[in-house]
Amino acid sequence: MTAVENFDPYSQWLGLPGGREPADYYELLGLRRFESDLDLIAHTADTLRARLRKVRPGPHLADWQRLLDQLQAAKNSLAEPISKAAYDESLEDAARQQNEADGPMAATAHDGPAHTDNASTADRVTTPLTGEPNVAWQQVEPQESQPTPIEAPPVVGATHPASTEPQTDEPAVAVRKARNKRRPAARTNWALRILLLAMVLMAVAVGLAVLKSQQLEEQAARTWRKPPAAEPPPVESPPPEEVPAQPPASPKPPVPSEPTEPQEPVPPEPPAVPIPRPESGAPATPPQIDPAQTAAFREAADQVRHALSMRELAQASESLTQLPSLAQTPEDRAEADRLAVLRDHVVAFWESLQPLVESLGSGSELQVAGAMVVVVETGPNTLIVRSAGRNRRYSVDGLPHEMAAATAAQLFTKSSNARALRAAFLIVERNSDLQQARQLLQEAAQGGAAVSELLEELDYRSNQPN
Repeated sequence: MTAVENFDPYSQWLGLPGGREPADYYELLGLRRFESDLDLIAHTADTLRARLRKVRPGPHLADWQRLLDQLQAAKNSLAEPISKAAYDESLEDAARQQNEADGPMAATAHDGPAHTDNASTADRVTTPLTGEPNVAWQQVEPQESQPTPIEAPPVVGATHPASTEPQTDEPAVAVRKARNKRRPAARTNWALRILLLAMVLMAVAVGLAVLKSQQLEEQAARTWRKPPAAEPPPVESPPPEEVPAQPPASPKPPVPSEPTEPQEPVPPEPPAVPIPRPESGAPATPPQIDPAQTAAFREAADQVRHALSMRELAQASESLTQLPSLAQTPEDRAEADRLAVLRDHVVAFWESLQPLVESLGSGSELQVAGAMVVVVETGPNTLIVRSAGRNRRYSVDGLPHEMAAATAAQLFTKSSNARALRAAFLIVERNSDLQQARQLLQEAAQGGAAVSELLEELDYRSNQPN
């Protein structure tokens, strides 16, 4: 067994126990299962990704890119409350289904092994980490061949090779049946949760309405009231009729009516007092931007792009290390990550092109800019070709732009990852065909490759003056 086959990226790069893949995202991040601190989860995932980006993967570029994608997927699944709840529920369902399947599995183990193939039942059960069969890492021994298309090392989206043998073990079937039976119960649980949330919101709305009503009543009690209207004066009754036999009675003086009290002026009503409403929260104070630090960030980013265009990969990596400490805004941090992805693709392009050029035999033909170029001799980082009646010697990393692009187009395979590598080369090269780079990225995206950051850098390059 070669050293490549013995390589375990989880143990070598993350310090996890060797011999197997992590059972779930919590074990991948080195956290206890069902960790509730979302900030700790996000910080741990970012720290591991930053540590992994400093690794030089060499021949393990595909494992390196796949591990970066798994760390990002772990952060997306565990650092958000809703996605974390769904992921934790899937882990609990898987544990319950495994317990339900232990009965048939134990009976099978008692009766004897039910399978005689090389892969065991545990190897064929998918894990919550990747959703793929939990099989051992496999590497294919390199075979010597003539100049034929060789697969470039994948940068993103690398997966484990899946087994093609049919899986007919009864415990796995029992697990699938148990999962199908529990799906209605899971939907019922979600419906109950939504109903409970609606009831809580309704109770809060009723409480706010009652509070507002009480405040309005208190306001009405504080306002001035108008005094009651004065009573009208009494009406005098007519005097009694005179009796002839009796002397007329002396008339009684009229009884003066009681003087009415003067009405007090009605004061104007005071203006209504506005009811204070709870504020949702004061707006966050924007961070202070240092113009000098912004200028330093722009200068470092331009140095990275210039070094990549001059094929000075070591200088580009050195300038790239300054960007995280100079970034002040989310846009700056996104640009720093974008340049790191671009640098990784360009490095992988040249690391893939060199062994392909060295494998060319004498007499091989390459079509460059409509002309046929004949290979005379190849060696370590050396290519001698005959063109226009004379021999020309080049180093692989010093090939002219047209020859490097044409050689990659003929020797690289047509996979999505190979197209992404060729597009990254065209993005950083001067006077390159940016339309061809955009077409290659669109084809790579249709094939499943993650090229969003490369597309953003291509848009940035297209908007810059030549």
